[in-house]
Amino acid sequence: MRTVLLSAVVGFAALLVLAAGAGAHGGDPADEAAALKASMKRPVVVRTAKSRVVLGIAHVTKGCHVWTFGKRSAPGARLVVRRGARLTVVNRDVDRHRLAKLSGPAVSLGKAMGINEKVTVVFRKKGTYRLKTVRTEIEGIPKLDTIGVDNSLAMVVVVR
Repeated sequence: MRTVLLSAVVGFAALLVLAAGAGAHGGDPADEAAALKASMKRPVVVRTAKSRVVLGIAHVTKGCHVWTFGKRSAPGARLVVRRGARLTVVNRDVDRHRLAKLSGPAVSLGKAMGINEKVTVVFRKKGTYRLKTVRTEIEGIPKLDTIGVDNSLAMVVVVR
C-alpha cells in the first residue's frame, strides 16, 4: 500500500513539474508602452547608405526574442537609411511576428511572418517611423523555456 501511495505522489509531482515547464514562457509585459521604451535604451544601431538592410528576429532564453544584425542583438533597433531603402525582416523565432506601425508616414508592412519567413518594407517617404512587432504563438510549436518577461520588439527607422 505504501509503495502504491508513494508512486502516486511521485507521479503527481512529476505532472506538476511538467506542467510548470510547459508554462515557462515569460509572457507579455504588463505595460507595453514602458516595455517598448525600455527596448530602445540600447538598440541595435544601423546607419547605412546601402539600399538594402536585413534584420532578423531570433529566439533567446532571456526575453524570448530580439532583433539581430550580424553579431549584434537587442530588443530595440534604430536604423538610419536613405529614402527608398528596403528593409527585409527575417523571422527566426518560434513565434509568428507581424510588423505594426506606431507612428510615421504611410508604409506597407506586409504579412505576419511564421518561422523562417520574411517581409520586405520599402521606405519611400522621408521621416521617422516607429514600429513594433505583434507576436502570436504558432499552433503545434512547443513553447521553449525563457527567463523573465518577453521583450517587446521596437524599431525606429529614420529615413533621410
